[in-house]
Formats: sequence, structure tokens, C-alpha cells
Amino acid sequence: MMTGYVRSKGLTLSGRQVSKSLQRVNPVNHARRREDTVRRRNPVPYYASYHGNKLHCDQNEKLGMYGCTFYALSDGCSSRIVKLFSMPKKNAVIIYAHFREILLHEGIWDMVRVDHGTEACLMLFVQNLLRNERGNLGCEPYVQTQSRQNLPAERKWPEVNQRIIYPIKDVLVRMENGLLINLYDPVVQFCVSFITMNVAEVGLQRVVASWNSHSIEGKSDRIPDVVAQRTSRVHPVNSAMVPSVEDAIQMYTDAGGTITRDSSFGDDPLANSGVLNNQRETEFIRDNPLSKKFTAM
Repeated sequence: MMTGYVRSKGLTLSGRQVSKSLQRVNPVNHARRREDTVRRRNPVPYYASYHGNKLHCDQNEKLGMYGCTFYALSDGCSSRIVKLFSMPKKNAVIIYAHFREILLHEGIWDMVRVDHGTEACLMLFVQNLLRNERGNLGCEPYVQTQSRQNLPAERKWPEVNQRIIYPIKDVLVRMENGLLINLYDPVVQFCVSFITMNVAEVGLQRVVASWNSHSIEGKSDRIPDVVAQRTSRVHPVNSAMVPSVEDAIQMYTDAGGTITRDSSFGDDPLANSGVLNNQRETEFIRDNPLSKKFTAM
């Protein structure tokens, strides 16, 4: 990952150079990371023949008690992180909104793989709706499996945990134990969620850039962005065929499904004031340009 981060900044260092530097700076952590990498290797054969074959989706709720849930969508062949974002809590509407961006900007994957949770229901509904727009019609448009069978998605979380979630959680736990935040107060809940998501966004941007630029298993031809570019068969979709968020919700409910729109964590004191809400967002982005451009839904 460190080589990927350096490469994402336009610099080139060999894995051996980075490894020697990390070993010199912190030999204990360097040894632990080597052992952890070996332990996480997947012994079960897995195969995706091209970028665009399988899109793996998974969530991480380790900061869920603080109003910050992460969701990742990654390609099975290249291992490229296609999308990594946060939301106050699991919500099918938010997930579909991000999935819709992928459909519009990149195209449709042949298959989407998720677990058995209901948070992906709207995304899967539209994936099935557009099934005839895929490049490969010989496979199912989506598959739901147990989480442990969705390893290509889960492999990203140890990096996200180490670089983003655990440092943030450590601070929040100390603040809560020190009575600096009261999570029984719904306004405090919203504020903690808002700040946590914005702080996490800075880390998410770095993780995605680093992961997509790093050499998997130390092989220069296994850089996710490179493999994705070389093998991509993501099929473009006519934007007119991709339902808007509101249209997708209406179509899903007309088909007998139920959707929870509310994704808020706590109570936003400015929820009923559009002017103040916009002012808050404008001033926050101005003072924190790297943070998430977040508007409560």
C-alpha cells in the first residue's frame, strides 16, 4: 500500500526500497504486517477473467455506533476499488445513488455480488432491470452469498481499518469515556456522525488512490488500475435507461418492495432550514476542502 501511495503522488519507488525504509523506521510493525499479509491470503481458488466480470460489494460497520458506515464496490479481476464511501447508516437509497454514478460514468458489470443483507435491494433491482444491457448475458446479473464467500470485497477492509477506522474510533471512544460527547443526545449524535464522516473522507481518498496504484503480490503487472485498463470489458449503458433515484424507488415500490428513505443518525438541528443548511455546508467545505461534500438525507 505504501508503494501505491507513493505512486499515486507521481513518484516511483521499488517495493524493495519501500520495504527497507519501513523496516528501518518501524521494524516491529513491518514484521507484523508481513505476517498479517500471509495470514490473509485466500486459499480458495477464485477467478474473474476481466475487469467488468464481477463487482463485489460489502459494508463495514465498525464505526456504526458513531453514525459512519462504509460501503465498498470493487472489481474481482483487477481488484480495483471502483467506489468506497461512507453514510450515516446502511441505506438502500444512498447505495443505489452511488451505484447509479458507476453505471453512468463507467458502465454495467456483468455480475454484482453481495451478501444477504437488504441494504443492496435497490441496487440489485436496477442491475436486474438492466440485465440485457450487460456485455455477457451468460451469467446471472447478481448473486447473493455469505459474507465470507465475498472475499475480493472483504480484502480491502484490513487496510481501511488500519488507516482510517481504528485511529478515528480510538479518539471517539476516549471522548465518549471522558464524557466529552453524549451519544444519548440526538443532536450530538448527528454532529458526531457529520464530523466523523468528513474526517473519514480524507482517509478514504488516500486509501483508494493508494490501493489502486499498488502492486498486488509485488508484481508490476498486477497494479489494479493497470489491470483494469488492460482488461476492461465494462459495458457502457445508455444514460436514458438508468433510472433516477426517485424513479428507481417508485419502480421498486410498485413491484411490491419497501424502501426506508431515512438515513439520518440523530437529529439535524438545521434540517428544516435550507438556507442555514447550505451555509453550514459551504463554510465547512471552505475550511476543510479535502473533506466529504456531505448533505444529510
